[in-house]
Amino acid sequence: MNTVKRVFINKAVGTFFIPKKLRSSILRFLGMKLAGNVRIMPNFFFDSDDITIGEGSFINRNFQQHDGGRNEKIRIGSNVMIAMNVTFASSSHEVSKNPNRRAGPGYSRPITIENGAWIGAGVIILPGITVGKGSIVAAGSIVTKDIEKNCLYAGVPARKIKDL
Repeated sequence: MNTVKRVFINKAVGTFFIPKKLRSSILRFLGMKLAGNVRIMPNFFFDSDDITIGEGSFINRNFQQHDGGRNEKIRIGSNVMIAMNVTFASSSHEVSKNPNRRAGPGYSRPITIENGAWIGAGVIILPGITVGKGSIVAAGSIVTKDIEKNCLYAGVPARKIKDL
């Protein structure tokens, strides 16, 4: 996404002054693929516009998606609930052998949240992760590995707690 578009989406469209229905319409017009009845609350930050969000999904306040400007794919299924202060960190760095700078070359990977999943408040999801259908990621978790379908995961790093 170019800089002008990024600033417009995140600073103008993402404000409290834009009504929810109009916000989704503007994001669709700007290239995001949002199904009907998608609600995205204000104060979000999208680094990519290669975003697909399914029917009936909800993203609460202060959602952030960072990919280092690489326009990484983000796929959010239908009826997904994402709580406040969630971060999709779809980019990172390789570990460098240089002790003066451990952050090596950057990379990005897609993030996929399958239908019916619930992402709790303050969760961080790292690059390349898939959260399986119908799963819950508990508040404050950091997801470093794929989440199985219909399970509850919690912790740092997120671990399977039980089948649902």
